[in-house]
Parts: sequence; C-alpha cells; structure tokens
Amino acid sequence: GNVLAGVLLVWPHLQGDMPLTARALRSWKAVDPGGAGEALVAEALLAMAAWLRGTGDPQADQSARFMEVSFDAYCRQQDLFQLRKEDVTTLYAPHARGRDMLVALNFGVSRRGERSKAGTDDAVILAWDTISKALSEHVAGMRPQDFVFTIPRSVYHQWWDRAAEALGL
Repeated sequence: GNVLAGVLLVWPHLQGDMPLTARALRSWKAVDPGGAGEALVAEALLAMAAWLRGTGDPQADQSARFMEVSFDAYCRQQDLFQLRKEDVTTLYAPHARGRDMLVALNFGVSRRGERSKAGTDDAVILAWDTISKALSEHVAGMRPQDFVFTIPRSVYHQWWDRAAEALGL
C-alpha cells in the first residue's frame, strides 16, 4: 500500500499502467525474510576472519576465507557453496589499474542448473587484492570440478558465531 502510493506520488503518470503492482508487492512481502542482523563494517568482518585464522583450525581458516570472499563478491552463501574451481578465473594483469591480478567468479552456472541472485552465468570481479590472492592460492591445487568451499554450512555458521562472540559483536 504505502510503497505503491509512494510510487504513484512520484510518478503519477503510471496510475493506469500498474494493474498488477499491488499483487506483486504482496508477493514480495510474503517472501521477505522479515529482518536481518545488523550490518558489519569491513573492519569487524576482517577482525572476525583474523580471529578464525588464529585458532589454527582448518575449518575455521576456510570459514574465514569464505567470509572474506562473500564480503568482497557481495554474494549469497548459496552462491559460494556451489562455487567450483572451474568457476574461479585468475588473470595476471599488472597493467590493470595497478593490480597484480584480477580474480573473477562465475555464479549461477546455467549448464549445471544453478542460479545466483542475479540470474544465471553472473560474473563478479573481486575488488580486494589480498582476498583475490588468498582465494587464488586456495584453489591452486584443486581439480576443475572440486568445490572451492567444502565445509558444511552449519559448521560455517558455528565458526561465524564463535568469532562474533569472541570479539563481542
């Protein structure tokens, strides 16, 4: 109701062109998660990743890398859990705006029947050099069909919670 009224207030010429808008808005409300936790600033997230690495546990280390890549790529957990080695492309390009390398991730690979938040075959270039290098090293010895992140989702969530609690977040 209020959203539709706001749209029509700003664009009154759309009055007769939006017959299904109210139904569409009700549908979106039905699938809305209803809320989310507070956003974390980059420094807090990176502190959590550093804490996880400091534990010395391989699953905590993988959780830290997952956390960093998720932040840099601005993607859903689902997208990273279905990411395979063949979906990670590393380009060594010292002339690319002063960066040593560019790492691109391909999400929602259509030939495997996957979807990402942006649809299918969605590519994202990581922005942070340190995260790009760490991910590139992480996948270096993998076969193309190997999953990049092999920890169970529940284990990742447990490590996230432990790091947040340890840092008082």
